[in-house]
Amino acid sequence: MWVLMFFVFDATLFCLFFVNELRHGSARWPDETRHIYEERLGLEHSLIGEWIYLAFVEKRTTCIGNLIYYPFWVIAVLILSRSTVFANYAPSLAIIISQAISLMVVFGCAFLLRQAAEMARETAKRKLTAGIVQAKGLEDGGRCAGQLETLLVRIEGLREGAFSPVSQQPLVRAMLLPLGSFGWTTLLENGMLPGL
Repeated sequence: MWVLMFFVFDATLFCLFFVNELRHGSARWPDETRHIYEERLGLEHSLIGEWIYLAFVEKRTTCIGNLIYYPFWVIAVLILSRSTVFANYAPSLAIIISQAISLMVVFGCAFLLRQAAEMARETAKRKLTAGIVQAKGLEDGGRCAGQLETLLVRIEGLREGAFSPVSQQPLVRAMLLPLGSFGWTTLLENGMLPGL
C-alpha cells in the first residue's frame, strides 16, 4: 500500500512541478512541433505555443490520473479482507489511520494538479484574449482574430486529464471503487455507518 502511495505521490508531485514550471516560464517548443500544430490548426501565430502547452498538459495529466486507481484497488481489497465473511476481525485503528493519511496525500496531490492545470488554462485564456484584441487592430486582423477566437473556444473545451470536470476526475471514480459491492457491507458490519 505504501509503495503504491509513494509511487502515485511521486508521479503526481513531479507532474505538478512540471506543469507549474511550464506555466511560469515561457516554454520554447521545437520548430517541428510548432509546424505540426500550425498545419493542424491552420494558424501561424506566436500564441500557438499556448495551445501546445495545454494539449501537452492534458495528455500528461491523463496518464498521471490513471495511476490514482492503483491505491484504491488495494484499499478495496483491504476493506474486503476485513469482512466477517472471512473472519471476525475487529476494526484496527492503525490501519484506518494509515489509510486516511495515504488518502489525504493522494487527494492533496490530485487537487493541486487540477488547480495548476486550471490556472494554466486561465493564463492561456488571458494571453489569447489579449492576442485577439491586438489582432483586431491590424489590417488583416479579422481572419487572425477569428482563428484565435476559435482557439480560445477549443481551450475552454478541454475536458481530458486534469481539465475534466470534478465529477469525471479519476480521483472521484477511484474513490467509489472501495465503497462498491463488499465495501458497503463491511462498513455496515463494523457499525461504521451510524443509523443503518
